[in-house]
Amino acid sequence: MLLSTVAGAVHRRPIWASYPWWRAYHRSVHPSFQELDFCKTELGELLLRRRRPISYPDIWVYEVKIDDRFLMSSLVHDSEDALANLALERLEGEDWRVLVGGLGLGHTAAAAMAWKQVQAIDVVEYMPEVIDWHTRDIVPLASTLRDD
Repeated sequence: MLLSTVAGAVHRRPIWASYPWWRAYHRSVHPSFQELDFCKTELGELLLRRRRPISYPDIWVYEVKIDDRFLMSSLVHDSEDALANLALERLEGEDWRVLVGGLGLGHTAAAAMAWKQVQAIDVVEYMPEVIDWHTRDIVPLASTLRDD
């Protein structure tokens, strides 16, 4: 087992889970579970994956993890939507220009786009790998955010 300490917590994961042969084996054995992107960053190992849950076999759920810690999921994005909606509902007027901090899977930016008063959205993203996911269309909201 590999031990890593993050903010005082100890995370255990099998050391073989980081090996390329394990990721290739895992992708080939489980067609309902796909690793879309993996890279090492200064924040840790960044993973974008999608899976078909047993309870929802007709949809893909996209998930983002860093060092085996879940960051976000396309299945539950209420907090991302609320972040945009709670901020924008306080504004008045027309022709808003909105700044979104963090692109992720794109749910906060998409929620802001739904407001008719929003004329432009600027997104600040720390990780170029996340921007690359949207450029390559490997996350569901990529074309919606890029083409509008």
